[in-house]
Amino acid sequence: MILKIEIHMKNLNQLIAIVALVGLLMGCGGGGSGGTGGTNLTIPNPEQTYSLSTPAKLLSYPSTGIASTSLPLSDYGTATLKFPEETEYGRKYYAATTQPEIYGPQAHLSDLSSMTAWRDGWTGKGTTISIIDDFNTKSNWTLAFDPVQRKKDGSDYNGTYTADYTVSYAMDTSVNHGTLVSNIAGGDFSASKASTSVTLQVKKDSNLISSSCIIKTQTSQYYKPTCSSSFYGSSYLTGISQAAVLTRQRVPGVAAQALVIENTVNLSSAQNALKTVADLQGHLQNSASTDVINLSLGSEIPTTNRTFDEVMGEAQKFPLPRQINSVITVAAGNGGAPCATSNLNGCNAVAVSLAFQNQTKASTIVVGALAGSGTSENIATYSTRAGILANRFILAQGGTGFYSNMQGTSFAAPRVAGVAALIKHKYPSLSAAQISSVILLSANKDINNDGVPDFTGVSPIFGHGKLSLSRALALAGAI
Repeated sequence: MILKIEIHMKNLNQLIAIVALVGLLMGCGGGGSGGTGGTNLTIPNPEQTYSLSTPAKLLSYPSTGIASTSLPLSDYGTATLKFPEETEYGRKYYAATTQPEIYGPQAHLSDLSSMTAWRDGWTGKGTTISIIDDFNTKSNWTLAFDPVQRKKDGSDYNGTYTADYTVSYAMDTSVNHGTLVSNIAGGDFSASKASTSVTLQVKKDSNLISSSCIIKTQTSQYYKPTCSSSFYGSSYLTGISQAAVLTRQRVPGVAAQALVIENTVNLSSAQNALKTVADLQGHLQNSASTDVINLSLGSEIPTTNRTFDEVMGEAQKFPLPRQINSVITVAAGNGGAPCATSNLNGCNAVAVSLAFQNQTKASTIVVGALAGSGTSENIATYSTRAGILANRFILAQGGTGFYSNMQGTSFAAPRVAGVAALIKHKYPSLSAAQISSVILLSANKDINNDGVPDFTGVSPIFGHGKLSLSRALALAGAI
């Protein structure tokens, strides 16, 4: 479930009303494993093929060869729908199969083994994740890095570092930044706009005829087969105009059944800088009772050629809530350099502020981005290095994995947010500070996966190391 909240701090009464609403919602959705975050999940083995054998799931079953059905939330593997058609060649079966969306879930499920946690019953159910971000598709985003770099690109990466990107243009404005971030963190609406790939298979009697007829990235509900008629004989496909398809599967975020609350901050270039920071602070206040808060955005507080004291002085003009009981995950920034006390160039001022202020430092996790895979995995060239943030710093994959090829620390942070929600579901008595410590202390120090730790203690480049869901759950269980 995703709840969208937009706050315009125009008057105190309105703010108080919204705070009361959020408090009421948190009372309903928060807490431990006894919460009611969504439909119970049955997690299948992704290596198997799952057939929908119940005819009741069909919306139609006509002789013309057209049928459709919807997949329940529990179906994450490949699902197959079959129906017969009588012809002069006997009883033939046409199967339309939805392909597993490997370009989507693999980005944040396989690297974290989220499905293993789901099968064990830990889905984030009953937990709440507050996403403070820009959900405006027309915004010229300030996303987890210095506004000076934003002016170079108008998107979520620094143009100086292009090696880690599969695209060289700004994000499609039909997909807003906040939605991408929310879909990675949790909830069951992930990848809802992704296209479907469909494979057509043909059976004659009981013999399956192997087919290379693959129909990809169609947008209509039904798909015409593109098989060459000569492959089966010119008369075999006569009269067959369309193939049945299943509706595309939805792939949940890391915390599949967490309640995701979307809090809108206007980051358009026309927005007043002070108003932007004030809105951000207001959302922090309203989210103070949620289990997890994710901030994959920066602020208009400049860091280029600014010292730590100068940036903190600006940040402290906007006081934090007296008490925040949430794990806070915040993007490190995409400056590609370490955060240094003498020059915070490229560091996210929000990350610096939260990591050092008394109200938040014990529960804040600053997230840098990984790129590559296997033995080539390493910190992304665009990612801000740990530097003075090392004690609160961790790395996670920085791709979106859904309907965008964008990468950045903005998309690494919600992975950590999702993991925090899973830990809270399994161990509801743990405090935000304890969960944050568990995630940091359980990080994997073998950055390039060669079986040898790359450092001991805390690194000025990698912080604590790579995010590990399995290690975090194990460590949490030992508390």
